[in-house]
Amino acid sequence: MCVSVLGLRESLCVYGTYGRNANKIITLANGLQVSRKRNLTLSLDSEWSSWYKNWFDIHENIETNFKGKCKINLHAKVLYTHNPLNVHNPELRELKPKKKYWRHALRELKKNGEKAITVHRRWLEGECETRAKTREIFCKSSIDFSEVCTWTKSDITKQLIYLSRKSHVQPQIPILLFTDHQRPEYDNTFKKSVKLKFQVEMCMMALSYAHFGSPMSSIDYVVAHWRTVLQFPLECFRDIHTQ
Repeated sequence: MCVSVLGLRESLCVYGTYGRNANKIITLANGLQVSRKRNLTLSLDSEWSSWYKNWFDIHENIETNFKGKCKINLHAKVLYTHNPLNVHNPELRELKPKKKYWRHALRELKKNGEKAITVHRRWLEGECETRAKTREIFCKSSIDFSEVCTWTKSDITKQLIYLSRKSHVQPQIPILLFTDHQRPEYDNTFKKSVKLKFQVEMCMMALSYAHFGSPMSSIDYVVAHWRTVLQFPLECFRDIHTQ
């Protein structure tokens, strides 16, 4: 019988893919949870390993380039949907990108001041507003977050002025936009749009003084677990990043 070299434990293997980077991070976090409960090693094939090595340092319970026999073999979509996608996922706190990406992100933020604001606006191939109205969101809330889909610099500035009255943030600090570049009429209202390696961008969103994210995006759900305070809309992300 083939077993994992990590502690000579048997393996839980993930195969196939479901979604892009943030979905894959959620998939791995859930895989870690399942494997630990069953005292197994989360083992990745060559395709998953290639992606993993571009994102993460060595993890004590994840084995890459595994070619042995799997005790349990689960498809990525099964693992992705293993936990509810609108509640806190403790494994995501642990599964963070390589240290070099965090260092790079910190350098980039410092170029714009110690308290830069980050904004992540997604159009999602035209599905953003539909997801908002049908409650396909990554948090527990009854609020319609459709306005997030069309955020402009003016919208964020108005929110900062309002939040400054509640002592959350200062209104006159740099605003950095992260976007899928699908609606330039909204993107171009921001003076600074960040175009870096995506791993660095996600770390910047996690390290910024305050972050405005999309409840319709798995990216901001993951980022909320890496932050400790001030991710807006608070009605969506408060329960995730304060646990």
